[in-house]
Amino acid sequence: MSVLEPTNFGNDKLTATSTDWVYRRIGVEPIINCTGTRTNYGGSNPSSNVMDAMLAASRHFVDLDELAEGAGAHIAKLTGAQWGMVSAGSTAALALATAACIAGNDPEAMLRLPETGGLSSDVIVIKSHRFPYDSAIRHMGGTIVEVADQRELANALSNSPAMISVLGRAEATGFIGLESLRGQAPNIPIIVDAASLAPTSPDVWLARGADLVIYSGGKCIRGPQSTGFLIGREDLCRAAWLNGPPHHAIGRGMKVGKEAIIGALTALEDWLSNGSRDTDKYDSILEVLVEQLHDVPIIPRIDKYNGAIAPRLFLSWSSEIEVTGERICQFAFDRHRVKLQDFWATDSSLLIDPFNIQSTAEAKTVGLAIAEAFRMASPVANSQRVPEAHVNLSGRWQANLRFLSVQALHSFELTQLPDGAIEGLHHGRFRSSPVFGRILGGDVFLSSRMQADPTNIYFQFHGFIEGSSLVGTVSTGAAPHEFAGPSFCTQFGTGTWTAFRI
Repeated sequence: MSVLEPTNFGNDKLTATSTDWVYRRIGVEPIINCTGTRTNYGGSNPSSNVMDAMLAASRHFVDLDELAEGAGAHIAKLTGAQWGMVSAGSTAALALATAACIAGNDPEAMLRLPETGGLSSDVIVIKSHRFPYDSAIRHMGGTIVEVADQRELANALSNSPAMISVLGRAEATGFIGLESLRGQAPNIPIIVDAASLAPTSPDVWLARGADLVIYSGGKCIRGPQSTGFLIGREDLCRAAWLNGPPHHAIGRGMKVGKEAIIGALTALEDWLSNGSRDTDKYDSILEVLVEQLHDVPIIPRIDKYNGAIAPRLFLSWSSEIEVTGERICQFAFDRHRVKLQDFWATDSSLLIDPFNIQSTAEAKTVGLAIAEAFRMASPVANSQRVPEAHVNLSGRWQANLRFLSVQALHSFELTQLPDGAIEGLHHGRFRSSPVFGRILGGDVFLSSRMQADPTNIYFQFHGFIEGSSLVGTVSTGAAPHEFAGPSFCTQFGTGTWTAFRI
């Protein structure tokens, strides 16, 4: 059998005209994506124009530096920037921009990165603009200098930083706007990470004083998921390109192919020329979805003015109904492969982004899945007897955590309360945090959140008593507060743990 031929592996939902066989043939079941343009679930599907352009690009060979010249001039024409480049995603754009601001295209400096001795490598970031992807700055040798007020900013500027990084979607939360920042730092490159926002022509961030701007290629404009854009000052954009592939510099591994470059350019062209943004399509999808909820006590509200590309659907219900949004997310996914964003869920609400719901048929499935999940996701009855704890876990414990390829020694200082609740401290390898949990009979549950800028590290321990020890599994993840749902808080996988009293 050719790998290009669909075959029904006993799945009744597979049809002769379906395309999801490419996943099912390797045992992967596609999902219905209600989360917007999350990388975890594939970003967004490229448009037919983008796919046609990528197929045509795959038929020929080009010199990538010559392609970069053509792409740079074309991006400049589309956006009003001096130049631009396509990167391997927006995080790669941030990394390469950092390398450009620190080393330029000085070969001695370039080939020392991330070592930066003798180079200006401070990168100023406003405290409220920290986000998980600014680790790309450190990967290039940049030292993040966090500032929270005008005094700290002035102090940081006095040390001749290499760059100032601004998070576009968080500008309103900072103590200073872009124009004021430009006025105080007239000669320091300012980069705006607008990856989650939509590009415009002419570019609004450049018009306001930014030197460089980053956009995602695989989100709202429906380009290849693995692409991003860096646009702005020609010298810095060119230096960023030279610090990346195909050149033998620190960014060599951030490869972007000729097909992806052409696909991203096509998506940018289409986005900037299309003013409608499929508004009518999203209205129809949400209308069909809401129709399926008529027999459950859910209140729908469509929000068209939240800054998102597509209108979002907010679903809420009475707090007296003991059904949680997280439980609905789990039921809908387990039974119907409908993926709802769990960090948007509360005890009495859900949020749905229809941007990647691909048809009214999918919308109907989503609505029916939520209605069914709402009816089924009833909590455990309050009258159920809680098992008494078998032992008292109060005291100090040393825990050996075994991950895929490494081990780590942790410790706990626990106090067990009369009702079986547990509180105390969790000491990791590099930081400590409060820990909370419960013992139910012989089962032990512990959770901790270790603070780490710009994100937090989560541990969830489940174990049981084995003689004088505790043994079990631990799931781990990391997320900033705004994304603290089960998906991200368990994203680093699981390990095992064994704990002994000390």
